[in-house]
Amino acid sequence: MLKEKNKYKKENGITLVALIITVVIMLILAAVAIGSVTGDGLFSKTRQAAETYENASREEADQIQTLMNEIDKYLTGNNVSEGVDPEEVAIVGDFVNYSVQVDSNGNDVIDEGETYDKWRILDFDNNGHMEIVCYNGPRFTLGSSTVSTAKTQYAQAIQLLNNASIPYGEGTYGYSTRHLGSDPSNPSSYATISTSYVKFYSGGSIPSGTRAYLEQTHHKSDLAAVQSFSNTADGKKMADYSWLASRRVNARSSNSDFYVRNVRSSGTLGSDRLFSVYSSGIEYGGSDRRALAPVIILESGVKINTSTAGNGSEGSPWTLTK
Repeated sequence: MLKEKNKYKKENGITLVALIITVVIMLILAAVAIGSVTGDGLFSKTRQAAETYENASREEADQIQTLMNEIDKYLTGNNVSEGVDPEEVAIVGDFVNYSVQVDSNGNDVIDEGETYDKWRILDFDNNGHMEIVCYNGPRFTLGSSTVSTAKTQYAQAIQLLNNASIPYGEGTYGYSTRHLGSDPSNPSSYATISTSYVKFYSGGSIPSGTRAYLEQTHHKSDLAAVQSFSNTADGKKMADYSWLASRRVNARSSNSDFYVRNVRSSGTLGSDRLFSVYSSGIEYGGSDRRALAPVIILESGVKINTSTAGNGSEGSPWTLTK
């Protein structure tokens, strides 16, 4: 019996030690398992994977938005960059911002308080220049009731209009200046004529050799451009009757009349008589007061800033940049 008891005790002792060892091993395995899940383990790897997916999704969304912007730009013509070539977004007749208050030295170039700040695109040339014309220019008088003055101002009309336009070219991005109707390649072409030309033409006809004085201007092209302008809210292409740097003569059997052309606010061609001479030798001087229409040729490389609010309308003109 004693021998059997000792055997029982021995077997019980071995079982208890085995149990303790088993528990210790389980605790160690549990610690290893928990460590593999927490810290740099499974939880960490899962979190890193989620962050990687989120970043990739964000980059993909940005790339899709960029692609959509590019597609929208080419489908609608709305360039989202800050400076684009004017011809990409603007058309002849669009309004643009152009400042003529001060020149590059800060000096006033027009009378204080006068803000002739509405300008319309007149043309795009092949050398990267854009021409703009003043829509609401100041009134400017040509001619006089004094015969000698009227005759002289008719002979010098193109030069007088070009000279009066010069200060407006001193504004931002201005390159050169002429008056509406003058030749852009040579604004001084036939700027003056001899006052002896202003005379009565017998028989009611003008000698063919003198007709060049009437035709050497750009008024037809400029007039066509103005007529292509989309009307503003009040139905006007120009704010007022504006001078054209172009002369004409109406010769009759009894008298010869000398005119300077104008473009009406509706865009139609008109003329103002500055001088008349009759077969009897009687002479009359006249005058008219029409709007000055300076044409500014802008520097090459001037662009339109589409990042600002503007659509080329009178109330929301394009903003120029370079």
